[in-house]
Amino acid sequence: MRSGVQDKVLIMLLFGVLGSVCMAFYVWQDRPGASDAGLPTLSGWLVDTFGPRAAEPIGIVLFAGLAVLLFIVFLLLGRRWERSGTLSR
Repeated sequence: MRSGVQDKVLIMLLFGVLGSVCMAFYVWQDRPGASDAGLPTLSGWLVDTFGPRAAEPIGIVLFAGLAVLLFIVFLLLGRRWERSGTLSR
């Protein structure tokens, strides 16, 4: 009997991809600036960490890159588990 752990891992990876895409979109539409400095928000963290001029582009690249990385991991694990026959059907 299979436990379905692989299915759960793949679902969590897809949620991570979706969340990362949403975060990149949020940073893109929010346009963090100097007024966000010190706020306990994602934009505030980006401005405090990278500065007001670099917060938007770095935030978009950071979360878009994370989405791509998680999607690649999803594809590689799914392919590996399907080839080995351990992925539940």
